[in-house]
Amino acid sequence: MKRIATVFITLLVILTAAYIYLDTQYLYTPFTFKKDSVTPHDWWEYKRPLTMKFHNISGDYEGYVIEDKNEIKRILTVLKKSEAAKGSISNIQAVEAGLTVENEQENLVEILIYTDHWEVLKYDAKPYQRTERMDNLLNM
Repeated sequence: MKRIATVFITLLVILTAAYIYLDTQYLYTPFTFKKDSVTPHDWWEYKRPLTMKFHNISGDYEGYVIEDKNEIKRILTVLKKSEAAKGSISNIQAVEAGLTVENEQENLVEILIYTDHWEVLKYDAKPYQRTERMDNLLNM
């Protein structure tokens, strides 16, 4: 009985240490990650340090860099919850802003923000509705 308790406690300590390591080194853990159009890479690609850069293209507000893990995660979560844009989207709208998430090696995601929608910069990008919550988080 004592041996079973020792094995159980040892296993619990190892799993806890592994979770803490993953949580401090990566934006996502394999248990919390869901690949989609906003986060198209595998969970281990989101290794910290990560930066999210907001690029002001229209000139109406200032660009900035976010390095806080929780803030990056919060913005990505809001983007993931966005609904697909309804109706026809004009391709001639001016881009207002850009958003990039990058690790030390590469850009992981690039997003273009238009007047009434946003889309991930890739060939099969679908437009998503721009929301008030997204605008508030990005200080737009």
